[in-house]
Amino acid sequence: MGAVRQLLGRARRAVWPGRIVRPTTALANYLAQHPGVVAPSDKEVDYFGSAPRHARGEAFYHSHYRHLAPPGGAVSFDASPHYLLVPEAAGRIRDYDPGMRLICLLREPAARAWSAFTMYRRFLDADPGFFAKWNRRCYPEAVASTFLPRPPGHAEDMVLALREEIEALGRGEMYEWHLLPYGLYAKNLRPFLDAFPRDQLLVMGSRRLGGDTAGALAEIARFIGLDAFQWTKADLGKKHAESYRGSMPEEARGLLEEFYAGPNRELEELLGDELPY
Repeated sequence: MGAVRQLLGRARRAVWPGRIVRPTTALANYLAQHPGVVAPSDKEVDYFGSAPRHARGEAFYHSHYRHLAPPGGAVSFDASPHYLLVPEAAGRIRDYDPGMRLICLLREPAARAWSAFTMYRRFLDADPGFFAKWNRRCYPEAVASTFLPRPPGHAEDMVLALREEIEALGRGEMYEWHLLPYGLYAKNLRPFLDAFPRDQLLVMGSRRLGGDTAGALAEIARFIGLDAFQWTKADLGKKHAESYRGSMPEEARGLLEEFYAGPNRELEELLGDELPY
């Protein structure tokens, strides 16, 4: 354990809480090719976002890095999208390392919701109890037990799922799997901007990573202090391509665009710039 503490003590760290479903996996795979980067045994450790996991202490967190033998000054990372949905995560990260560099990858929220919906359907096909288990991993029982169970029809009808989720959010309730809260980017980023200086947070749109992968990686590498690297020679092929059943219903798109119109304006005001997606 002492060696692990020394490892993490001398390594610069980065965490990205952005919620774009697959591109977080792609970024982890891309950056792991840099010789100065070391990855955890589990990309989504979720130590700072899961109250039950955080309660297990730093020894539990460090156990995900025991396999590492990095050179001095290496960068280790934690790519847990769930952090963006947990206000307490920002303070926990700051308490652990106030110098942490934060990377937030953002996807256009309507497209993100559709991507999440198709992914959730695959999870539910494989295990109908997936989200009950996931929520008990992420939240104390007193919180996990408050999530509303989804009627079976919600997984087959995105419009129905969205309409009823909007109504539930208006009542202050949350379904066991949710499509909307992750896309409230301004609300979700505020705790991180309250906890860290603005220059420790890099916000990037997923289209940038997908359209100019080498350029985006070079910018991210500079941000976290990595040495120069020839990204054009790395394996930048598409990772974890998503498979969709059909396309997003136009009615669902309309509901999402209406729901996110205000939050998108809030994000522009918060960042003082145009939307990154």
